[in-house]
Amino acid sequence: AHDATEGSRHELNTFIGLMKGKNYDDYSQALTSFDSPPQNFVFASKTGDIAIKVNGKFPLKRKEQGRFIQDGTASIKGWQGFIPKTQVPQIRNPERGFVSSANQRSTDGTYPYYYLGSFDDYRGRQVNRLLGNMDQITVEDMMKMQNNNYSIKAEEGVPALLGQLDQTGLDEVQRQMITDLSSWDFRFEEDSKPAFIFSSWLEAAYALTFDEIIEAGKKQEMAYPETWRFLELIYQEPYHAVFDWQESPEKENARDIITRAFKETSEKFKVQYADADYSWGEFKGTRIPHLGRVPGLGADYVSVGGYSDAINAIKGSHGPSWRMIVELGPQIKAWGVYPGGQSGDPGSPHYDNMIEKWRLGEYYQLHFLQGPEDDQLKDPVQWQLVK
Repeated sequence: AHDATEGSRHELNTFIGLMKGKNYDDYSQALTSFDSPPQNFVFASKTGDIAIKVNGKFPLKRKEQGRFIQDGTASIKGWQGFIPKTQVPQIRNPERGFVSSANQRSTDGTYPYYYLGSFDDYRGRQVNRLLGNMDQITVEDMMKMQNNNYSIKAEEGVPALLGQLDQTGLDEVQRQMITDLSSWDFRFEEDSKPAFIFSSWLEAAYALTFDEIIEAGKKQEMAYPETWRFLELIYQEPYHAVFDWQESPEKENARDIITRAFKETSEKFKVQYADADYSWGEFKGTRIPHLGRVPGLGADYVSVGGYSDAINAIKGSHGPSWRMIVELGPQIKAWGVYPGGQSGDPGSPHYDNMIEKWRLGEYYQLHFLQGPEDDQLKDPVQWQLVK
């Protein structure tokens, strides 16, 4: 947070205001209390209004300010104030008919204020692609989208790697890997084999390409090239000097590096690839640890699809735990699920009974009570004291 320790904080008032709000103006007024840390706030109404705002207190910076170390003793190097809240990234009722965020960059090159950070390069594009091609969207459509395992990184990365691979002298297992990758649908499903070969191959090729930067990063903070830039180099500049492996006397190019990375990856996973039961779910090894990291109180292994650069961004130990869909109308309806349970007692059947439903991409319909007399709960709990 930029200034979380300065002044009095009123962020809680934002949520109180949102809970009481009835329209867009109430939403906008509630956000005036929220400064830090910056968050994406989405708005939707029964009448069809939609909006999103990247709300917070953002410092005014000169171009590139903060990207590298600067002399902190000179006041001229400091912030020049803050971006006016009326000019932070926001949009209301866009022509495309939807708003979205998956931690991607919020503005294009015409935005007049400089900011920097680490942004998602793939999930947001997939969200926008799907929403842009959907019409008369249903709750079921949104459920499928939240559990979508398709990755644009794989869509762009597989052709880049295969296009530079020297297939001379490959053995039968290696050729099968290439065949499977060539026909893969770029979905990181639980039972996929190409998924873990691609993930490992791309990682190995990246490490061989930027080995000097990675090694230097062990001694000091480094800004590592992003994956999209790596793929761009493969496509557009395969003879760039960055592909030369300095530990070798030869001058390598992208083809040399990618071929070597594939051979290392295929040798490493030959046994697993031949095992019919080994797949992406096992390779990823998703686990759901206890909040306090208490051994034995978490789920040590959950076989599930998903990928860091897919909408369903499930990784080894974190990801989209809380899934929720709300349908606006005369009566608000909502569906949700999370990988846990309603009870905090490890001995209760309700301690972790929701994990399987979450793993399968299923949902519970949520209760949204309108008042004390609401009869949504048809089966009230009754307690009976037993001597």
